[in-house]
Amino acid sequence: MGLGYPVTTVTGQVQKQIVDALHLGERERASSLLSHIGYNKPILLADNFVQILEYCTLAPDPLFAMEICRTMEEKGIDMNNECHNLVILALCKGGYLEEAFNLMSSYGETPDCYPTLSKYNTLLRASAKMRSLTHASECLDLMERDMVGKNEVTYGQLLKLAVFQKNLSAVHNIWKEYTRYYSFNLISLREFIWSFSRLGDIDAACEALRQMVDLAFKEGFIIKKNAGKQMLSLPIPFYNKLDWSRCRKDKITSVASLYKYDPTQANSMDHQKVVAFDMKDVKGIGTVLRNPEGIFVIKVLRLSFTHAIKACVRAENHKLAEQLFFQMQNLGIHPSRGAYDGLIRVLARTRGFHDGMEVLKLMQEKNLKPLDSTLAALSISCSKGLELDLAEAFLNQMAKCERPYPFNALLKACHILDRPERGVHVFGKMKQLKVTPNIKTYELLFSLFGNVNAPYEIGNILSQAEVAKRIHVLEDDMMRNGIQHSYLSIRNLLHVLGSEGMISRLLHYLRVAENQYPPRTPIYNIVLHSLVDAEEGDVAINVFKTLMSHGYHPNNVTLSIMIECCTITRSLKSALGLIAMGIRYGYPPNAQAYTSLIKAVLTLEDFDEALTLLDKACSEGIEIDALLFNAILKEAVWKVPYFLLSFVDRIKPPFSLLHVCLFPLLILLLKIHPLKDTRLMSERFSRTMFRQTCNLQKEGRLLKTYLGKCLLVSLTLQSLPIEHGNRQEFVPLRSNPVSDGNDSYPDRIDIIEYVMDRMLKENVRPDAVTCGHVFSMYIDRGFYNTAMEALQVMSICMLSEEDINENTTVFEDDFIYAEDSEAESRILEHFMDSEHYSVAFLNLRWCAMQGNMVSWSIHDSPWVNRLSATNRFLR
Repeated sequence: MGLGYPVTTVTGQVQKQIVDALHLGERERASSLLSHIGYNKPILLADNFVQILEYCTLAPDPLFAMEICRTMEEKGIDMNNECHNLVILALCKGGYLEEAFNLMSSYGETPDCYPTLSKYNTLLRASAKMRSLTHASECLDLMERDMVGKNEVTYGQLLKLAVFQKNLSAVHNIWKEYTRYYSFNLISLREFIWSFSRLGDIDAACEALRQMVDLAFKEGFIIKKNAGKQMLSLPIPFYNKLDWSRCRKDKITSVASLYKYDPTQANSMDHQKVVAFDMKDVKGIGTVLRNPEGIFVIKVLRLSFTHAIKACVRAENHKLAEQLFFQMQNLGIHPSRGAYDGLIRVLARTRGFHDGMEVLKLMQEKNLKPLDSTLAALSISCSKGLELDLAEAFLNQMAKCERPYPFNALLKACHILDRPERGVHVFGKMKQLKVTPNIKTYELLFSLFGNVNAPYEIGNILSQAEVAKRIHVLEDDMMRNGIQHSYLSIRNLLHVLGSEGMISRLLHYLRVAENQYPPRTPIYNIVLHSLVDAEEGDVAINVFKTLMSHGYHPNNVTLSIMIECCTITRSLKSALGLIAMGIRYGYPPNAQAYTSLIKAVLTLEDFDEALTLLDKACSEGIEIDALLFNAILKEAVWKVPYFLLSFVDRIKPPFSLLHVCLFPLLILLLKIHPLKDTRLMSERFSRTMFRQTCNLQKEGRLLKTYLGKCLLVSLTLQSLPIEHGNRQEFVPLRSNPVSDGNDSYPDRIDIIEYVMDRMLKENVRPDAVTCGHVFSMYIDRGFYNTAMEALQVMSICMLSEEDINENTTVFEDDFIYAEDSEAESRILEHFMDSEHYSVAFLNLRWCAMQGNMVSWSIHDSPWVNRLSATNRFLR
């Protein structure tokens, strides 16, 4: 023990004064008192600084601890182990890890100060807390050099480092090494259970949990083993030697009944025991509670079960989570909020939010407030189920949300349901709670808020200005949060700009993508599609050349788009060249390529070549769809030239009430107007509304109720009394075409009927557009009965044979022949997710309303038989 300055009993009072000064923040006075401590008094010892150093470790105050070291060195006072340990602890707690290592290595070994395992554990604990693998490695090297060994504290810190590194094999090795020198206690088993659970090894976590339960419920159990004991008298078997025959995985039929524990049935519920748990020797919770330290044991068990249940979330193993949860109650351990959190999260992720909400109700019955992570998981699950109100309600209950994941899930649901106004509210809620968005948030926001008119209206100056404003606001917010564009955000942004027809900004962001990272072929496909849609053929060709010059290979989507571009440039030769290029790159023509090629051929009005391509596509076994046939039907149907119809063509959905009211007005106009063309204008107006309504997507579904009015007006107009001077002539429905020998608007009825015959033989399901083209063609030619029959056949072909065979009676009674006024609304509601079925049943109902009985066998249709007979020898 070194000599130094004198000391008296006053020294203890000076230490207290220094501590009080530090506590009050008077560091100058504390430093002054420290420099004058023990002045002109008997000998000072290192122990005279212990009280101050203890305060420095609690505060922590590493700077004053280092000042004490300098003072002791200046006064010639040798540091002992206690002071040395306290200084290292203060430095580690204060984050001065490098200084702590320097202090550890700078002091030589003396009788009063030498390396101890406690000091190294302090350094190792600080390294694990700061996740500094470099310092941890250095500490282990020093421990090996000084041969201080390891104790249970050391193994605990090594487990934390292994979990930080996500090194499961290291945890396994620590387990093996631990079992060689120590017997397990509740604390060490808890640390292993936490480690295995965090790293996803559920089997090992359950085996460690089984050993914990066995240990806790034995008579005379131990809480903490003495570190001095080195060997076990009865070694515990390693965790991989499991008896899996004890594992039961019975199905759970009722969520609510499972988690309501009934003590009277505890002994009859062995089938619910957790994997590898053997409860034969367990005497019950009373054994533990009779022990003075039983409350602590229950806390450790509850925490360990919670860790194991939460490990099931990542593995999506809801069955094991349910078994563990029930086992807690079977042992008399009341589940904590964390245990409920793990169970609800795994149920919400694997079985849906309904089961999670059932457990949440039971949790609330026990007056347990759910954790924010529980509410976030339920919100995400509700968003995936497109339950926006429930998802938002759970978000509103959260006290704090540090991550944007639940908000992103809700924004994605808003995007799927096309509810941008709801998305605005969600984003505002994020701002209110100060939740920092991530790049996924902005990717969704660009998709959700970017479009103004598209896809229901063509972009105009006002909508384009609004889109530019929204993009500017979002990009400013990204800049404030230090987030740069990702590949997906740029892609979504290009989609938006292309939909609104903002070509210049589209090309600007393409250059941004090219400069920021390799844009790859899908980015170019988006730009090319937008340019072709805007009929910017020359610009599309230049972009395609850029794609090729950058070394990217076009895929089948690229080639289909560029073949479509050839319809703008009217270059069939280029289209054929693109087909050859696709074959070289390993992309033989598919349905999209044939559709685009047929459009290119039809720009030259070469129907023969178009039909040849149609036959080739069918013969090659390509899976073709209605779009290919519609391309020919569209060109074969003649165009209506009247000014009224050109006005109607400019009306884009969704239609307003004014547009719908034009139907009765046109009927009235027909009755009183003397012009002979009024009647034909009215017919064709109704048919045009029919075609446009058929083309509606999503938002336009509800407007299909007006489809019947269009059809009824078109048919009624043929039967209205027409004034000729002073007499009235009743014109019945005709089955013969109207022709005055001067047909100014010829259509290719032969081509249309050939295409429809081929479509029926290839079992290609028509769509609403197909119905519109064929129905309009027959109506324009005056074949009204044939139009109704063709509409009926096409509508039946839109349904699957399985549904027709199994549900014919239901379809007829509830939809087609129903006499109530809500039949149309019932069809739309019942087939909300199937536009084909909605259109088909509305068509069939309107056919029935005109007196046409529905025949479910299309082969009995005279129209189908006539098409087959007429085209039997063609091609």
